[in-house]
Amino acid sequence: MWDTIIGHRTEKEFLQNMLKGERKTPSLLFYGPEGIGKKKLARAFAKSFLCTEDPFVPCHCASCRAMEADAHPDFLEVGPSGKSKGIGVDAIHALSAQAAFGPRLSRYKVCLIDQAHTMREEAQNSLLKLLEEPPDYWLFLLVADQVEWLLPTIRSRLIELRFDPLSEKETEQVLETITVPEDCRPAALTDVSQDAVQDRWRQQQPVLARLAGGSAGKALEWFRLDALTLREEMLDLLEQSGRDDLLVYTSGLPWLTKNDRAEGLVLMELLLLLLRDGLFLTMGLPQPLYNEDLRQRLGLFFADWTEPQVRRAMELGEEARQAIGSFVSRRLALEGLFLEIHQLHS
Repeated sequence: MWDTIIGHRTEKEFLQNMLKGERKTPSLLFYGPEGIGKKKLARAFAKSFLCTEDPFVPCHCASCRAMEADAHPDFLEVGPSGKSKGIGVDAIHALSAQAAFGPRLSRYKVCLIDQAHTMREEAQNSLLKLLEEPPDYWLFLLVADQVEWLLPTIRSRLIELRFDPLSEKETEQVLETITVPEDCRPAALTDVSQDAVQDRWRQQQPVLARLAGGSAGKALEWFRLDALTLREEMLDLLEQSGRDDLLVYTSGLPWLTKNDRAEGLVLMELLLLLLRDGLFLTMGLPQPLYNEDLRQRLGLFFADWTEPQVRRAMELGEEARQAIGSFVSRRLALEGLFLEIHQLHS
């Protein structure tokens, strides 16, 4: 059941048990890292829960057909909107207004709140009233990446299902099923054919699966941002960090002056993965690296580093990542970071 959704066996078994006998409608929270299939499974479960015939087999009842057409009158979905990319109280008020209406096609109504962690406090307090006295036959499904952003009073009224990252093999299996959508093309591939985009996607899948840490969604986003090119830029800068003319060298790097905050944060995440691999190498740990395809280059670079030096470089990298997250310019944050790395290892 739900075979097209890879991984999460324990969570699937729990949800399948909920479909047996008289279907209960507790409020559920699907939480875990982004991009690992939480929402996809939540929607699949909603379709099965609303099914008017047999939820355990492929079904073509009116309810299932309506879900497949994204036109089910008893399925509501709320998510972030607007420039703030959050869920405001108006969205929850609109949801509350629906509470007076019973199901029309199925025996139940299901409300899925995607990225529930983006709800503002006022919106969460408004939702709390619904969760305290849920309407008859209503099932609430909340999907969240940052569960700690939800109020304790909200979480206390939910049954929590924790979703762990996919394995590297499972991530690759998911990536193999993805056709790159138009809005996920890297800028360098804007004008090439879809076949060429898919070829590049297939070539990068094994590396992206490792770097994304079990998140297929992150792997696709990093493909859009051309993360392997960003990684090459960061590794090159790391290898050049011992130069006495470091600031002169960085002044000739055009990518360093870009002011794309999302890309800057990915750059820092990639650097931290390179440093983490360096820590594994200096400690002599016999485990695969995140950047396994760069093992030889990393081995040469970190050959004369000590474990305390790498740990300190990681601390400095995390401070720079937080600075970029706080809208410090990429150039200022990275030049400061690599000057400190230069002094650390000189």
